[in-house]
Amino acid sequence: MRSIAFLLDDSNVHGADLTDPACGNPAVGGTEYAFVSLAHELASRRLARVTLIHRNRTNSYPKTLTVVTIEDYPDGLPRLLNQAGPIDCIIVRGHDSMVAARVIESIPSRIPIIAWTHNHLKSTTLSYLGRREQIKRVVYVGREQCALAAGAPCHYKSTYIVPGFYVTPRSNGSNVKERRAVYVGSLVPQKGFHRLARLWPRIRRACPTAELDVIGSSQVNHPDQQLGTLGVASVSYEKLILRYLRTVPAECGVTFHGKMGIEKYDVIGRAMVGLPNPTGFTECCPASVVEMSGGGAAVVALRQWGMCDTVLDEVTGYLCRDDREYVARVISLFANPSTARSMGVAGQRFVKDTFSYAVIIEKWERLWNEVLGSAVPSYSIPPIIGRYPLRKLRSVNSRLHSPRLHALVSFVDRVRGVFLKRY
Repeated sequence: MRSIAFLLDDSNVHGADLTDPACGNPAVGGTEYAFVSLAHELASRRLARVTLIHRNRTNSYPKTLTVVTIEDYPDGLPRLLNQAGPIDCIIVRGHDSMVAARVIESIPSRIPIIAWTHNHLKSTTLSYLGRREQIKRVVYVGREQCALAAGAPCHYKSTYIVPGFYVTPRSNGSNVKERRAVYVGSLVPQKGFHRLARLWPRIRRACPTAELDVIGSSQVNHPDQQLGTLGVASVSYEKLILRYLRTVPAECGVTFHGKMGIEKYDVIGRAMVGLPNPTGFTECCPASVVEMSGGGAAVVALRQWGMCDTVLDEVTGYLCRDDREYVARVISLFANPSTARSMGVAGQRFVKDTFSYAVIIEKWERLWNEVLGSAVPSYSIPPIIGRYPLRKLRSVNSRLHSPRLHALVSFVDRVRGVFLKRY
């Protein structure tokens, strides 16, 4: 039996109970939850001996795993991995911070590495992943994420596998679907709720009885952050939100639930429409969309970034060109509950067929067999589906793989992101 290690930096997660991932995400970051869930599935199916190396002793993890806490991260990795016995492969998070932290350099050279990339990375980071021979695969969590990074130098060892999702049958009957929308996500500027707060009054004027449930808090990833009067986000971000909601959210039909664990699924289950990050910015394969579709809600989002992988346009929801179409689509779903209901049913089917672990584990098995068998990576360039500036240049560079061109489009995205986080 192969031996796989997962390296999880959970230093920003405190007191999380992840002993049974199948119960759902207990209000931790999507990346942390995905790491633990995949490790647990691999171990519980007896496909490998799995070691989880993490940093924060306050968190609890499944008993199916060998759990090891590292104190001196990452300098203590060589000693810890040598003591752990034979490790056939290690999965680390591909992140912009890994270069300066010298995480890869701390892993013994005999152990092949898979960089599991849950964020859109800088061009310099992708070049680094391409140069490091010990990194055998760069695995993105979405097809669109992989397509947008196709021009980077690590393209030849890149692939994508969407994160797994525990599919739980939920009622989608007309008696439980109300004229409600739901937002799920961390309440920080890069997750775009302020954009929804700006557009919601326009939706509310057309649908005066519509309600919006907001699930999330900035403290999911920033546990020590001082919160504003709403108790869900930083003082400055709450001021922006309240400016758009006319200072009294309840009068606009908006309810802030704050940080929620698995109880959030009851709130999602009542919603007719799912409204995840309305900018799409920073999203690679947003778990919030999968949760909404799994709960039977029709999802409305922009045709950008990870939304292109998680919403089937005109089947499980709508992918929109701009804010005007976004507002019109939400209003149309509230006005036509039968359409919303049929999209919700299609969404549940899509989640089961695409994100269930029965499907995902097979893909990881094939990947591990390739890596451990020293197979030459097979690579095909997925097409870009979303709407972005410099689209033609992006498509050309997916064939040229020029670091300079990729750096240019990455810079344009970062500049655009500054605007999206403020308005």
